[in-house]
Amino acid sequence: MDGWFLHGKFYFSSSGDAIRVKGLRERPRASIAYFEGERFLINAHGHAELMFQGHPDVGEIDAIFRAH
Repeated sequence: MDGWFLHGKFYFSSSGDAIRVKGLRERPRASIAYFEGERFLINAHGHAELMFQGHPDVGEIDAIFRAH
C-alpha cells in the first residue's frame, strides 16, 4: 500500500472494492505504522475519510500518487 503525508494528513490509495475500504465504510477510523528498522517509527490513529472522484482534494492527491 502506498501512502503519503501531505498538508498535515496521511493519504493512502486502494481499490474501491477492497476489503479494507469496506471496513472503513463501516468504521471510519484507522491506525497506521511506518518502520525503518528498529530506530524509527511513525504511528498514528484517527478518523478516516474516504475520497472518491468529485472530492475537492482528489485531483491533487491523484496527481502526486501517479507521479511517484
